[in-house]
Amino acid sequence: MTAASPETKRPGIHPLVFWFGVGGGTAAWILHLLVGYWTIELACPTDSPALPVFLMVITVLLTVVAAAATYASWWALRRLPEYAESAAVPPPPPPSLPWRRRRDPEGAPPAGAWDPVPSPARNRLLALTGLAMNLLSIGMIALAAFPVLAYGPCW
Repeated sequence: MTAASPETKRPGIHPLVFWFGVGGGTAAWILHLLVGYWTIELACPTDSPALPVFLMVITVLLTVVAAAATYASWWALRRLPEYAESAAVPPPPPPSLPWRRRRDPEGAPPAGAWDPVPSPARNRLLALTGLAMNLLSIGMIALAAFPVLAYGPCW
């Protein structure tokens, strides 16, 4: 294995940025749903004139959060390697019977021999799924603004 030069070494991804990209947009959508529901539930009996403004501010803020999560997942997806960087670990052998997989006690890895670094393919799948869910979340948050603008929150 050769040492990584500055030209070939990919920059690392901070785990908080990665997980924000995976679940940040969905969390913003759920937060928008809960805040909007409870705000309308508490403020509609008082017929507050500031309610539509508050709901639109919450919608814009959480749309920005979902857009930031979309960018974070896209950024992480671009920086993750497309293949395993280490060829030292051989792929698992094919099962002897394709319809039934048996555990071989002699061929099993020793207890506690888990790979602490997750597979790049798994991280790419998570980042791609996060990108799709974040785009869906932006759409759902934006669609929730139309009834507030058209009918008002307390119709």
